[in-house]
Amino acid sequence: MLGCIRCFILIFVALVLSGCEQAPEHFDPLSPEYAARLERNPGDGRIPDSQAREYSAELRDAGLAAYNAGEFALANEAYLAALYLHANATLYYQFGESLIKTDRFAAAAQAFQRAKQLGYEQPELALYKVAAAYSRLENAPKALEYLSRAFDRGFYARALVLVDPDLAYLREQPDWDAQFRALVSPDVEYDVESIKGLIVEYMPRSPDLLYLCTNGVSLEHVGCSGGFVRGVWRIEAGHLVIDDELICTGVGEGRFATGADCRRYATFKFRGCESVQKPPRIQYLKEKMRQAFQIKARGETPDHFELDFRKYAADPVQCDPHYIPQTIEDIHVEAFADETTKAQ
Repeated sequence: MLGCIRCFILIFVALVLSGCEQAPEHFDPLSPEYAARLERNPGDGRIPDSQAREYSAELRDAGLAAYNAGEFALANEAYLAALYLHANATLYYQFGESLIKTDRFAAAAQAFQRAKQLGYEQPELALYKVAAAYSRLENAPKALEYLSRAFDRGFYARALVLVDPDLAYLREQPDWDAQFRALVSPDVEYDVESIKGLIVEYMPRSPDLLYLCTNGVSLEHVGCSGGFVRGVWRIEAGHLVIDDELICTGVGEGRFATGADCRRYATFKFRGCESVQKPPRIQYLKEKMRQAFQIKARGETPDHFELDFRKYAADPVQCDPHYIPQTIEDIHVEAFADETTKAQ
């Protein structure tokens, strides 16, 4: 079985290389620049995008099979070959796990960092793994830094920290007890006043935007036309709860020959508004809200799937519950404009 996996990897690599006109000029798959480039451009211009994605996925599956069979060095080869073609968060995370098993701790730390950079779905776990790798490297300050960041982003497996063999060196430090108590100190609290204004949730592509007006009205950005859903908001048991009432949108007209997403439309016209008949929903859990304020208190920049809070001197006109849009310009919430422009 393992011999088949090895042959599969070698054959795949040979096929890929035979189809490439040239090797990457700087093949440094653990650098942030390489990760960003190969995520955006599968194949990096050497082979078609679709082919690069397909081959990379096949190699990643081969790497996972080798990993599950205990052939960690072979798994490393497969993951490295996959990264030659396409970079994504899951691939980097799996590569980091395999590198840890072969005692390549410095490389593992970088791989987990790249996983977080590309929007790994559990950023707190990626940060925890970085901390574990630094502990294995006997770099206590870095290990503690990333462990703290993991807690700030919602890592709650505190019991694991006390028994994980990867963190043994960190636990041996003379100030560990005090440091651990600081890590598990009560969460940063927030109140109604602190969350009013624009809330930006960073996503891998365009951000989700929500404006909490001072009068209790909520505005949520929807659609390429810059429309909004208006409702009312409240804090309930620490959670942010939204009750939608009205949706106002536009519709695209005309199409470009090329382009994607919102850019495919030439112009927009006002479609209209209609009432929303839905039960109240939890927009953000209290844990996610607290996590956001912990990040803010530390002066760190929010990352994928994390929240940022922006204050404005005055609320948008759409916060008026009696305001009824009549034109496409009327549904454009000024607070949303900068973020949507950056995302396009």
